Amino acid sequence: MMYGKIGTSGAIMGLLAGCAHVPDVTMRYYLPQSSATVVITQTADCDAAQQRVFVATSATGTVSYTSDLTRPQTFRLKAAGSDLADIDGSFTFTEDGRLKGISYSSTGQGETILKSAIALSSALMGMVGVAGGVKPKPVSECLTIAKVGGGKPVTLTYTVQLGNPIDKAGTTIVPKADASSGSLYLALSNALPKLRLVVASATPIQSVVAGTVRSDEVPLTLGDVARLTLTLKATDPQVGEADVWQQTIAAPMRTTYTLPIAKAALFGKSSFTLGLAESGAVTTIGYGSTSGASAAMNAGAAVATELTGSSKAEQAAEIEAQADLIAQQQRLVRCQANPDKCE
Repeated sequence: MMYGKIGTSGAIMGLLAGCAHVPDVTMRYYLPQSSATVVITQTADCDAAQQRVFVATSATGTVSYTSDLTRPQTFRLKAAGSDLADIDGSFTFTEDGRLKGISYSSTGQGETILKSAIALSSALMGMVGVAGGVKPKPVSECLTIAKVGGGKPVTLTYTVQLGNPIDKAGTTIVPKADASSGSLYLALSNALPKLRLVVASATPIQSVVAGTVRSDEVPLTLGDVARLTLTLKATDPQVGEADVWQQTIAAPMRTTYTLPIAKAALFGKSSFTLGLAESGAVTTIGYGSTSGASAAMNAGAAVATELTGSSKAEQAAEIEAQADLIAQQQRLVRCQANPDKCE
C-alpha cells in the first residue's frame, strides 16, 4: 500500500530568518471502516453402499479497512505550535485518507486473511440393510452426488458478505448457497449440516483512556475500535451442533474519542509519536520534549499483534493453501466415506 506524508519538520519547519515557522495548514483525514467476507466450502461424498453422506465443512474469511468518507476529521497544525516553538513530527496517511501515524511509519497489512478451519460430519440417509438380504436402493442424495460429481465428491460454496461487521454485532446469519451451488444445495439439503454464522456482541478495545483536553493541549479525534468474534456453527443430524470456525477481528466503531496533544512550549520543542493499525486501533503512542523526559508505550500491543493479521509472506501462504482447499476436502471425504479408496 502506498502512503502519503505531510511533514511538519525539515523544509516546512526549517528556520526562516532565525525563527521556526508553522504554516497555517488544516489537514483532513477520515476515520476507518471495515468490510468482512466469510467463504464457506462444503464437500460431500457417499459410502460404497450409497446410504451414508459424508460432508466436510470449512470456512475462511477476509477483512479489509477503508476510509469512511461520511466521517471526515480535521487537525490544524497552527493550533499545536507557534512561531517561537517547534513541533517535531510528520503526519502519515494511507492513500484513501486514513491517518496512519504521527512521526511513525509502518507497512500496511491491506486485506487480512483469516485462518481456515475444517470439520467433518455424516448423515445416514437410507436403510443399511433390509429383510431377506435385499440390497437397499441408493438414496437420492447419493445418486445426485454420483451424477454431478461423475464418481468424485461434489463441492458447494456459500459467501457471506458482512459489510461493516460492527453493524452486525449481536446477530446470527444463516448462510445461503452461492448461485452456482443453488440447485445442488436443494438436492442435498437434507444431508447437509445446517449452518449459522454468529457475530458476537462487540467488546471495545481500550488501548488508550484519554482525559479531558486542557487549554495547553489540542485534541486529535480518533475512532473507537472493538473486538468482534465470528463463529460458524454447524448442526449435524447425528452429533448435534459444533463450532466449525472462529475468528476475532478488530472492527472500527461509529463512536470517537479525543487524544490530547501538548502544544509546543514557548522557546521549546515537543514531540509526539502515534502509530495506528489499519483498523484505527492505537498501537504506539509517545510523548517527549527537549528536556529529555519522555514517555512511550506500546498501547494495546498484544491486541494489535492478535488482530492486525498475517505478514505478507504469511498471507501469500494462506492464499496458496486456499487454492488446494477443495481438492484436499474432496480427498478427506472420500477417505471417510470409502477408506479402501483412500489415496
